Amino acid sequence: SETVTGQRGEILDRNGKILARSVEVSSVYAVPREISDLEATATILGKILGVSRNQVARQLQSGKNFVWVARKVADSAAEEIRGLKLKGIYLESEYERAYPYKQLAGQLLGFVGIDDKGLEGLERSFDDILSGRRGRLTMQRDAAGRRLYLEGLRQDDGLMGQNIRLTIDAQIQYFAEDALAKTVVQFGGKWGGCLVVDVPTGEILAWAEYPFFNPNAYREYQPSMWRSRLAMDALEQGSTIKPLLVAAALSEKTVKPDAVFYCEKGVWKYNKTTIRDTHSYGDLPLNKILSYSSNIGAAKIGLQLGVKNYHAYLDRLGFGHKTGLPIPGEAVGILRT
Repeated sequence: SETVTGQRGEILDRNGKILARSVEVSSVYAVPREISDLEATATILGKILGVSRNQVARQLQSGKNFVWVARKVADSAAEEIRGLKLKGIYLESEYERAYPYKQLAGQLLGFVGIDDKGLEGLERSFDDILSGRRGRLTMQRDAAGRRLYLEGLRQDDGLMGQNIRLTIDAQIQYFAEDALAKTVVQFGGKWGGCLVVDVPTGEILAWAEYPFFNPNAYREYQPSMWRSRLAMDALEQGSTIKPLLVAAALSEKTVKPDAVFYCEKGVWKYNKTTIRDTHSYGDLPLNKILSYSSNIGAAKIGLQLGVKNYHAYLDRLGFGHKTGLPIPGEAVGILRT
């Protein structure tokens, strides 16, 4: 009779490709009162596990009825320990999280800790769904310590965590990350982010951030690298705000689709503020203000729309609000009064 934990559920992309899965591994524990030769046992375990004999000895001298000696060890080490049949030393099956595509969507997926609990990203958001449940079952084991199952009677199936399927497309994610990395390196950037969204449905097909983060080796990264800045930082939207301004002005009928604005030959002083364009533009129709991304044309449209109207549209469009995506620590952004 033993306590077992069901396997954590998988995270899949929209086409069923496995982005995160759990594999069975062995952990070493001791029942100190059963150990007859503590020094010899500590020496043997230290050599196999690659740690000092003194460190193992301190664990075995703790006076507890149960102590972990090493969690989630290599298969070769587990087999060697199993073969030695050391008194008071046992192996327990646990699960280790694996991310087959390494850094692909690393910040989005997050990672799990030594106890199989989600600590960052979607692993944390969906931990209640993904986590396997614990139960006490009666098991049979063979001479090597492996579990035996009668066909069709795997008793831990009811303890399994559930899978989740994302809108992410692994192939689009790969191409987005590749293009993003090349661009950040080319222009000497410190960070870059890229979202690919299916416009009719709003589904996110790629969530890319660079520098990359490989959750298989999360301990090798600074905590700042775990963060999904696309979700947690307030990002300057730049000229991508202009189409929303123009749409609001058209909706309120403060400008007509065939309206033309004089763009001041590239420099406009208004209320002690100087607004500039990248080129010297004269009269520009509404569509050209957008396609040329004229700051002066957009400013004049904004003044005609009015402060209260513009603020109301930005609020209704979701600025200053969380999107509701299941991402830990999502920021609301900044929408001034």
